[in-house]
Amino acid sequence: MNVSAVIVSFDWGVNYTSTEVNLTSVFAIKPGEAHMFTVSFTVPSTTVASNLVTHKYKIYVDDVNATTGAKKLLYNNWPLDLSNFVVFSSTQADAKEIERELDKYDWGYTIPYYFYSGEARELYILAKGAKTQGYNAYVKGDFATAASRYHEALDKIEIAWANETTMYSGFEKSLKALVDSGQGVLNMVGYGYTLFGIGFIFMGIGVLVYLVRKSGTPKVST
Repeated sequence: MNVSAVIVSFDWGVNYTSTEVNLTSVFAIKPGEAHMFTVSFTVPSTTVASNLVTHKYKIYVDDVNATTGAKKLLYNNWPLDLSNFVVFSSTQADAKEIERELDKYDWGYTIPYYFYSGEARELYILAKGAKTQGYNAYVKGDFATAASRYHEALDKIEIAWANETTMYSGFEKSLKALVDSGQGVLNMVGYGYTLFGIGFIFMGIGVLVYLVRKSGTPKVST
């Protein structure tokens, strides 16, 4: 296939062409091989390419009969129809970026069981409400409000997790201190039982000696 042009045509009425190939610089693709062509362009303003709908576009590839000399266009390539190309305004892009950050957290619970403190639970509920408000504003096209609500939700969920980390850290330190102090008590109790046991050993030896001394050969009276 001798490629002389790669063109992308969008539904807003503008065509964009790859600068890699043209009629004087044809790229030959051998059977069984492939090549990636790049089409670079600047997305127009939202007054030209609306940011409220998804866009359709077509990809055209021109194939000629030779790489040098006189060339004839071969009409054996149907355009490739595609869709779902999205154009974002700057505010809309900001809202979408924050929404992606929020999606990193688990929002499947009314009150997450893994939150230990009441403060973290309250912050989670407030963050979830702000996230819902952000989504509702986004689908209405109010991207500034959406970005603001999403940002509020992200701040609250991050504070909730930070607070939870602090609480767990304090709990762990307190538990360690308790274990350490308890270990000292156990050591003292252990030493006491050890000394108490040694005393019984000595007592047992004393009794045995006493019994041996008391159990000598009886005297015969005359």
